[in-house]
Amino acid sequence: MRYPTDATTRSLGVLLFFTVFAGDFWQNLLGGWGHLALAVAITAAVAVVMTRRRLWRRLDPRRFPRTLVLVAAFAVVSVAWSASPGGSALGLVAQAAVTLGALFLCVALSWPRLVAALSTALCWILGLSVAFELIAAVFVRAPILPFWGGSTTPWTQAALFTGGPVQGIVGDSGLLAFVAVLAGLVLGVQLAQRLRRRIPTLVWIGIAVALLALTRSLVALAALVIAAAMLGALLLARRLGPGRRVAVMVGIAVVTALAVVAVLVFAPTLQTQNVWNGVWSQLGVVGVLLAAALVVGTWHRLWWFAIDDPLDSLGLPIRQVPITLAPALVFTALIVQTFFDAGPLAHAGWLVLVVFALKSKLDQTAVSLDLANGAERVNPLPARASNTQSSNTVVPHRTPTVLSRMKG
Repeated sequence: MRYPTDATTRSLGVLLFFTVFAGDFWQNLLGGWGHLALAVAITAAVAVVMTRRRLWRRLDPRRFPRTLVLVAAFAVVSVAWSASPGGSALGLVAQAAVTLGALFLCVALSWPRLVAALSTALCWILGLSVAFELIAAVFVRAPILPFWGGSTTPWTQAALFTGGPVQGIVGDSGLLAFVAVLAGLVLGVQLAQRLRRRIPTLVWIGIAVALLALTRSLVALAALVIAAAMLGALLLARRLGPGRRVAVMVGIAVVTALAVVAVLVFAPTLQTQNVWNGVWSQLGVVGVLLAAALVVGTWHRLWWFAIDDPLDSLGLPIRQVPITLAPALVFTALIVQTFFDAGPLAHAGWLVLVVFALKSKLDQTAVSLDLANGAERVNPLPARASNTQSSNTVVPHRTPTVLSRMKG
């Protein structure tokens, strides 16, 4: 039985994505206490919806990625030797709230609904950012400070008509650029599968491109280029046989490893800005290895999810659809961002990582997934067995068999 996806569930998913990607918007608009109250309210709403929809039963701890469980457990234990136990504990509570939101997204939304919620949230951020920058440039004509907290760091420099860099409602040009990159990726995938109307989607993609240019973020541009290269690799792998697909995947892994080594060796100043340095300082070498294993395992499952043929209700292959490309592309861009400038992405990055790691694991052996492919995911047995069964033979009903593709 499929779980219901009503307006409340969809709206809560959009709000979750919006809040983790635009947390500083709420901080600057409502202040610290207002932001905290909103976060508590959203967390409570998620818990209530999961309870009333009986979504907890869809979470089987035995099927959780082991590396995800180990990373979470090690983060809890690390509070004991932290230099600031109180601050670490508070950070852990915030991460737990984000994790709860990720669990909700995994079980409440199918892949198309999940991508739709992400794209809607990103479009809201882009649209409000354009409006905010226009107000600052046309009416205020001066930098705007946060409404609360007495901060002297401008929320925006009101530089829309001077060529930027613009900061948008998120208050950070790098984060706004990354949001624009993600929006372009997911909107492009939705457009390819005709899940959105063509003209409005092209307008949103144009806005994303314009904001990416106005932020002047080389990191986001690098993430976009590498994600585009990944798209080419995924499309190539879809055309190849299983053996050659593995060869392409191994080639990507080798190139990625060499790129990481090059960054660490030839650009040591970047080590103070990537998220991995924060993991090292908090969890040490064990935490870094566990986190790296979680990332590699997740990417491996998303790779096969993107290139493998989906299975119908009988476990038989059906045609591929563009929507399965979206998780791999978003995850690739996120990983690139973590190696250069991931400070503003602490909560958003963790949410995306947990969602993709867990959902790809839970759906790994499932058949007839909802991929917005309509009736193709449910094919009655008589139609499949028509060449072996006579037309007047009564075929008994069979329960769809869950087949493991033994990949990832």
